[in-house]
Amino acid sequence: MTNPSDFPVILSGQTERGVDRLARVVDTLDRYEADEIILKSELKDLNDNLYRVFDDANKTLLKDRFANNGRCQELDEHEYKLNNDLFMPYVHVIAGYLKKAVACKTPGAYRDAAIALYSEATVLAQRALALKVKVGKRPPSRTSKTAIAQDERDAKALTCQICARGILAETGQIAHHGYRRPGEGYQTASCGGALHLPFEVDRAELAKEIEFFKTRLIALKTSLGRLQREEVPLSIGYEVREALQWGLHRNIPHVLIGVTRANWEEKQVECPAAFKGKTGPYDRQTYSYKAYTFDVALAHALDRTEVAIGETKAHLDWQQGRYDGWVQTHDRVGDAWVAR
Repeated sequence: MTNPSDFPVILSGQTERGVDRLARVVDTLDRYEADEIILKSELKDLNDNLYRVFDDANKTLLKDRFANNGRCQELDEHEYKLNNDLFMPYVHVIAGYLKKAVACKTPGAYRDAAIALYSEATVLAQRALALKVKVGKRPPSRTSKTAIAQDERDAKALTCQICARGILAETGQIAHHGYRRPGEGYQTASCGGALHLPFEVDRAELAKEIEFFKTRLIALKTSLGRLQREEVPLSIGYEVREALQWGLHRNIPHVLIGVTRANWEEKQVECPAAFKGKTGPYDRQTYSYKAYTFDVALAHALDRTEVAIGETKAHLDWQQGRYDGWVQTHDRVGDAWVAR
């Protein structure tokens, strides 16, 4: 069991209400670490309360003591920069804050206080971050009417050839259902396995799916090579704001222009909307983004294509494994599917 007294520095920086909050936080951490599943909303609430605990301690032990009410003028340039960096102590940045404190080039009371605070905070933050793998949905009570109905439905469901989900097939064919193919980025209106025999009986549609993804993989690899050799223009997408009647408007997304290294500057003049808001890599030395250049755009396009290749190959390997290991397990007897 964890106690607030295990974190004396943080505890010393809390208000009376903050002491109670810290006690609840450490108790919640203990409980969640013992649970198999926690809800996303529960983890968010824990992280929000941790932020308040850290923020109170940061304000009391660092800001009020060393920086507020004109005291910041007594800090040297390194302490002043550290004070500005330790601004909003969210859970995911706490470890980084500790590194900044340790790296401060000016030894002294401010640096020591920051290290002491964020050493303790890092312990709590890392425990909270480790809970992310436990986020999921708790199963409903199996005695509720909804749960019983769901169990009955699941017992009747058979497997779609394409997406491998359990879908009803009481008419003899898999019912209509949606499916998100990898790399396409959206949910299709109907899966390719709908209105076909279930996987327990047939794999013909799965064979077509495999051939589709083999063709897609070849096309993606060809596209990657042509991009690397700069044989095709890059496609840059943007939105167009179209005026309608009575002062209304609508945005038309995914308008594309083709750019090459040779016409890069020309296209920026012709179509500035396509380049608006686009940036290059972040420069940590100047705390700003570098220029959006043709090489940056090309790197983005290559990265997207390589990701699509990886997703497609993984999906193809999965489907091929299902196809190779297929065995018929059901037969249609009258109006019902019966296991062999």
